[in-house]
Amino acid sequence: MPNFTPQAMVIPRLSGSITKTRRDDRLDFWRALCLIDMVLVHLVYVAGVNFGIIQRTIGEYTRFAAGGFVFVAGMSIGAIFLPRTFADNGRKKVYFSLWRRAFYILCVHFAATLSFVSLDLITGMRTDVASIPGLLRDILFFREGGDLLPLYVIVVAASPVMLELLRRRLGLVLAVASLGLFAWGQNHPWMFSSPIHQNFPVILWQSIFTAGILFGVFLPRYTLLPRSWKITLACTTALLSVLLWAGDFRSDFGWLHPVLPFSFCKTPLSIGEALRYFGLIFTIIFASDLLWNRIAGSWPVTMIQTMGRRSLAVYVAHVWIVGMLALLAWKTKSLGAWQMFLVVPAIAGMWFVARLLDWRDARAVVITQRSRWLPIPLSMAAGALACWIIGSMGLNVPQPAAVSPDQTSYLSGSSDQTRDDTEETDTPQDPFFDPQDSADIMTA
Repeated sequence: MPNFTPQAMVIPRLSGSITKTRRDDRLDFWRALCLIDMVLVHLVYVAGVNFGIIQRTIGEYTRFAAGGFVFVAGMSIGAIFLPRTFADNGRKKVYFSLWRRAFYILCVHFAATLSFVSLDLITGMRTDVASIPGLLRDILFFREGGDLLPLYVIVVAASPVMLELLRRRLGLVLAVASLGLFAWGQNHPWMFSSPIHQNFPVILWQSIFTAGILFGVFLPRYTLLPRSWKITLACTTALLSVLLWAGDFRSDFGWLHPVLPFSFCKTPLSIGEALRYFGLIFTIIFASDLLWNRIAGSWPVTMIQTMGRRSLAVYVAHVWIVGMLALLAWKTKSLGAWQMFLVVPAIAGMWFVARLLDWRDARAVVITQRSRWLPIPLSMAAGALACWIIGSMGLNVPQPAAVSPDQTSYLSGSSDQTRDDTEETDTPQDPFFDPQDSADIMTA
């Protein structure tokens, strides 16, 4: 009989002090795939890039980044940090490191929001900033800004409780509680949410994060499964994903079947949409793992992993990259579907940001290398100054993005959406956090 206790699932059990384990490159790869899909979706809906006949394929049919990022975040915590809690004195260090990480993401959110407001001013999505003190007050009280990073703050801060339940062999209790909250949230989606949580209600999206943690506990066991079992899992999830996809988009093709007993809506997250995310995520994970021995170490995979290692910084940078490309797309509409090649500078820009951070850490030539926290107050001051300068210039550039009616702005968190449970929107907004920043997690 297989032993599925938490101690047996995390192989091998650690003893002594917490030691640095070998980095699982697959996590970086999966996280980076979410980054790439995220920028593709935002080029469609935020930048208004013309992808020709594959426009809807890029923007809707293959969209998985939002659910993927949240799931992989939880999976990383379950796979990496749960084993460390079984080491001598490991539990306290792990839990405090996760709370410290949550606070760090919160600070990054505040700093990033100021930069996003500056971008909104540049692109004409807003015309002025009444006052910097008022703007800072709105940001601090979560009345201004995006809602993805605040979601991560909440779930990462709650992850020590989840890990403790797993340590005590109460994984079933954790799963039932998460499903219960999700079920309750179907009728009360905005419970526990701040004013800016319009796209990622906490009570709903915690279920994907929790599912990630639970699968992360199982990941070492999955890695050791026979290849035949992995092929069976990959084929099963692929078939289920196709069924859910057909149920979601059958009206696009005039199909009468399949008719599924649930709806598909991202905002607020519905049962069908959550299942569709799970189907795509597990298909990608199982299929890429089957090919991992062949593709690991190749230059495309290595390049992709570089972005996955720096996912938090790359997420913030991608907003500016998409914003600048939105202006370019607006000025080059005559190119038609050739605009799809703007994907190249978008991905190259994200990769460059990740490589720049790698170079900084390797060279250690700047003072910020000694502190991960120093850039935050500096960037907040720079962002406030940029908002004041750009706002004073009175730039009014027409909004370039051809945003569909069910899309809302993710740059500054502005939205015409009201919290009416009967109103459904579908805003691709995705992001992420790297809980596997090796020593940074444990020592920051």
